[in-house]
Amino acid sequence: MINIAICDDDKEIIDALKEAISLYSQEHSVEYDVHSFRCGEKLLETKINFDLIFLDIEMTGIDGLTTAQMFRQIDKKARIVYVTNHSECALKSYSVHPFDFVVKPFKSERIFSVLDELSHYLSENAEKEAVIQLKGEDGPLLLSLKSIYVFEYTGNRRITVYTKDDKFRIKGGLSDILHLSTQKALFLPIRAL
Repeated sequence: MINIAICDDDKEIIDALKEAISLYSQEHSVEYDVHSFRCGEKLLETKINFDLIFLDIEMTGIDGLTTAQMFRQIDKKARIVYVTNHSECALKSYSVHPFDFVVKPFKSERIFSVLDELSHYLSENAEKEAVIQLKGEDGPLLLSLKSIYVFEYTGNRRITVYTKDDKFRIKGGLSDILHLSTQKALFLPIRAL
């Protein structure tokens, strides 16, 4: 699931972006969870990690550039696409590292282009995702570091590894996991029973 935020004080723009994202989702079989905010303050209050944010530069209350600067203190990974009526605002936006820039009014194809770029970017980074090799009970086990939640020592030199979707039994002790953590900068929760 790809999380997208739309932050704009114009409901018609929010609706147009949602419609374009929905069309793209249907055509490309990609699932998006879209959240909309009518002001920067509401976006900053959320606890959701977004993959992409469509952010209006000129809004009532906190403007988009200030919102982006404050958001970057919370989340440096979200890709920000500035949406504005004035193309001359593009230069100012580069201090907050935009992913793209969309000028209003826009056509759905322009949003499709942004979503194509996002898909390409996410798939490229997924290929670079770090994995760890562990001694599984039935042989070598490769797991994505991002998917591991906790290592639980269950006695007799056996550890249960809990991931997002499953759990695995591996051979070894907590000292083996701690040794891996110093080699690979792996800092994950470890608990003993």
